[in-house]
Amino acid sequence: VAPDGQTNNNNQNNNNTPWTPPTNSRVYVNSQDTLYYIDPGVSQDLVEIGTFTGTCTNGSGFLDIAVNDEDTLLGISAEGLFEIHKTTAGCTEVFAFPENSPRFYALSYVKGVDPLDLGKDVLMAASDEGEWVRINWPAEHIPDIFIHVGWYDPPDNEWISSGDIVSVQVADNTTVTYATLKCADGYTGAGCESDALARINPQTGLATIIGMTGFQRIFGVGYWGDKVYGFTAQGEYITINTQTGQGTLVQTFAGVSFWGAGNTTIPYIVE
Repeated sequence: VAPDGQTNNNNQNNNNTPWTPPTNSRVYVNSQDTLYYIDPGVSQDLVEIGTFTGTCTNGSGFLDIAVNDEDTLLGISAEGLFEIHKTTAGCTEVFAFPENSPRFYALSYVKGVDPLDLGKDVLMAASDEGEWVRINWPAEHIPDIFIHVGWYDPPDNEWISSGDIVSVQVADNTTVTYATLKCADGYTGAGCESDALARINPQTGLATIIGMTGFQRIFGVGYWGDKVYGFTAQGEYITINTQTGQGTLVQTFAGVSFWGAGNTTIPYIVE
């Protein structure tokens, strides 16, 4: 494992074929009931795909979404996991959670988790308390669905999850995972006025703070080019500098509360 949560991904493409970044990729975004996307290679506009339809509309709504390296879109609710059609926002249940399962508001496919296959996409989530959890589905045994991996900030957990995770391959042998975090005591103390951007070690969950974003409740994050894209509960659409953590407002959508975001783990990268 390389410093600051970056992972040397030597198993990528069977160690033979050089990795080539895609020419373009979308960042998908969701509110409680609507799916959107941005396509920064075309414009900075947020495009509405549509209102969710199907079995996912019978419960809590999507707490977050995730996209794997095959560009399959998955949503998590309190009730289970659903596959989402990227052009219609229709959703189909793929795995129902047992009753009284924990709720996870931060979800992403992450590379670098499995030391035997660093290029494998693994579905990871974070709890409100900053626990780093593998969602192991479909599991043969119910107790094995949620597998504890680590914590963002042990042992005191002064930094906890604010809203989301994004993990991407950024070079031939390198992946990096980011998350938005907040102070455990909220936004009142010195140095806690906003969310922070952090790099995450995928095998332990340990967070390294990059810097403060200047924005609160960044519930959705994605990646495109050379920056993180963030979406807040207040309807703010922002970009985040991955070197400093500083956020920049792109647009505010009145009356919209963003709940999550996600994009493929092999997005377009500015080399």
